[in-house]
Amino acid sequence: MRHTRLAVILAVAAVLALLPGSAQPIARGHTTLGTVSAFHCLAGHGGQVAVEAGSPIIIQQGWGTQVLGDQNNFLNVQTTIISVNDAPMLDVSDQWSAPVNTGVTWASSIEFATGVTLAQAGDQMRFTFALVFSRQLTEQFNPAIGGGAGQPIVHEAGLSFGGTCTVTAE
Repeated sequence: MRHTRLAVILAVAAVLALLPGSAQPIARGHTTLGTVSAFHCLAGHGGQVAVEAGSPIIIQQGWGTQVLGDQNNFLNVQTTIISVNDAPMLDVSDQWSAPVNTGVTWASSIEFATGVTLAQAGDQMRFTFALVFSRQLTEQFNPAIGGGAGQPIVHEAGLSFGGTCTVTAE
């Protein structure tokens, strides 16, 4: 298992190294706190977000499913790796919270304190984030709360999402 996880981390690190840098001018998302959603930055804002100057940066990510068993499966098949300011990739897979019932879904989250505070406007830091599945993951949906009957979502093994995010203080 340890060798498999190491192989996954090395493969993801190689893929992420091939991604284009985040130096291109891209419209940035803005958060008023120092908590940055990895998915929000990478998928919603092209790898650029802004925070208030003086913010200690925390990388956050959540995952929720409608069925507790599916949420537990997610926790068992995920590998989550993070790098801050091009430091070596860290496996933070064991830092996800236990599933919590929100009333609609079962959810888990991870919050990774980077140890970086962007003190002044213009200060920047970068983080690389990857969420990888060791095997196929299937989510069942409840039609009573918006899911299609018999229409599960299948997440294939491999990289679910990942990339590099630049956080800039304003």
